[in-house]
Amino acid sequence: MESLKSKPNILIFVLESWRTDYLNPLATPVMDSISKNWWQFKHHISSGNVTVSGIFGLLYGLHPTYLSYAQANPEQYPSVLNQILKRQHYDIGVYTSSNLDRFSIKAMMFPGIDKQHYVNFMGERADKNDRKVINQLVTDVQSETNKPWFKFVFLTSSHHHYFYPDKYKIFKPVPKNSEGFIFDKNIDPLPFINDYKNALRYEDDLFKEVIITLKQSGKYDNTLIFVTGDHGEEFNDNHEAYWGHGSNFTKYQTAVPLMVHLPYQKAAKQINQSTNHMDIVPSILKQYLGVSNPVLDFSSGKNIFDSIPGRGFILTSYKDKAYIINDTVYATGLFVKSYLFDDINKVNKKIIIKH
Repeated sequence: MESLKSKPNILIFVLESWRTDYLNPLATPVMDSISKNWWQFKHHISSGNVTVSGIFGLLYGLHPTYLSYAQANPEQYPSVLNQILKRQHYDIGVYTSSNLDRFSIKAMMFPGIDKQHYVNFMGERADKNDRKVINQLVTDVQSETNKPWFKFVFLTSSHHHYFYPDKYKIFKPVPKNSEGFIFDKNIDPLPFINDYKNALRYEDDLFKEVIITLKQSGKYDNTLIFVTGDHGEEFNDNHEAYWGHGSNFTKYQTAVPLMVHLPYQKAAKQINQSTNHMDIVPSILKQYLGVSNPVLDFSSGKNIFDSIPGRGFILTSYKDKAYIINDTVYATGLFVKSYLFDDINKVNKKIIIKH
């Protein structure tokens, strides 16, 4: 990997509810094309099936069973990534249409951030808010000084009810009643999938503007970029009336894309080992910010640029949690339920329990 003479800029770009199989030429043609020239992690999962769990793992580098401790006292348990960035004199910026005050996400991840560096549009429809977010991001990228920066971008047009300008109504039909799917496992999912794909197509074009701006401003080569989703989105794929997210831990609600642009990258690469959101922080700190401590000192994750042996993951929802070991999910809630990561209706028949 290229040795850097200066600290890289760092961009983490997150799409709401973006599941792994919708990084494709139809839904996200720009990102799909770009991913072929970047590092692409083919078996990446979020740290949860809801936003707060996914973002916590992504920006803390810890599995989300630690979330309640950080929420209870964010001043006492700040993000290591945030601390190191400040120590190394990074400008930190947040650009989002999401309410990050909810679940104390802002207080945990970005304590003390001033209004100038916290761009948060929520006054209109999500697509209009995302438009304003990207406008400000583009302006800031164009005007930044030579000081290194970290920018976290989180767009929400692809959250149900799926918002986009009229010209992005590419995939049809779309639902007449956006709530019509609730608890119904017999309804046709296609209109809802089309709605979702239209929103992703819109966000894909917004992302394109950011990449063009980075290149035109001469900052692209020296920017480390992570593009991913906070969690997945289900369209009754399990045929059990599960829609959206937050209701099970199968791949439909937890597997998300991860594509990475390395500073001064020379070649694309596909990575087939299993990775998780909690791996991003240790990868940044170890590979690019000079942290020499063992990863276990500050993270539950691994450096994704190293070879990683097979391992299990811990994921959470708002109240439930799950252990994913090999291809099996062990979910806890009112009771423990076991099912395959690929299909909630199947169990792992290879498991042998000795009495």
